Amino acid sequence: MSDDKADSDWRLKLRYGSLKTPFIHLTLIGDGRIIHPMPVNGEVCSRAFMRMKVWAEDHEAAQAIFLSTAPDVGFEADGQIYIYETEPDIPPRNTPVAYDIGFNPYNDD
Repeated sequence: MSDDKADSDWRLKLRYGSLKTPFIHLTLIGDGRIIHPMPVNGEVCSRAFMRMKVWAEDHEAAQAIFLSTAPDVGFEADGQIYIYETEPDIPPRNTPVAYDIGFNPYNDD
């Protein structure tokens, strides 16, 4: 069986209910401060939007994961956190999981 076939199998099983999980898949985008600002394209940005995808029990659990992970990656969430139900890129695990963390830096002046 090819990796592509195995990749699509979990998606189909999840979609049609033969793969069960107590988790929902969410993408969170939060506004905040970069703890250790670095130059981006020749400009030092102190603010960013952080993106994170998660498998979690619910929206509150996903937000808790976001807030507890943010300091570990140099981010302090101090603004609005937006939560969206999205299609997963990885299959669910036996425990909640966060992945695909990214940043979009900006200056607030």
